Amino acid sequence: MFGISAAVPGLEAGIDYRIIGEHWSSLIIAGKNSRCFWFAFKKMDQKYSLPNIPRFKEEDQDAFVKLWRKRSINGQVTFGDIWGRKITSVLLPLEEGQYEHWALDRFACLGDSIHKMTPNA
Repeated sequence: MFGISAAVPGLEAGIDYRIIGEHWSSLIIAGKNSRCFWFAFKKMDQKYSLPNIPRFKEEDQDAFVKLWRKRSINGQVTFGDIWGRKITSVLLPLEEGQYEHWALDRFACLGDSIHKMTPNA
């Protein structure tokens, strides 16, 4: 899930807050112009392939956020504080991709060229 919220008291502009747990992580960026940009990642229950990749509705966001509301961002702000000032948000599966073969003839792929860039990396 990712979104934008109005400025949240207790988050300092220009600072990004990264919280990492087992099978979940979040990235919150307190930006300029009274905006807070945020991402919340949770490992899905299984791997999905086309055509069975899930589609989420707006009401699915409330169930997802229940897991996050009480999580502390910096000791004084919770994710619930950020959610309470939400302007917009989207819940979707984050696609992953990784090549099985990293080299062909004289060409070799290294680092970020071998997999998609993920926002939580």
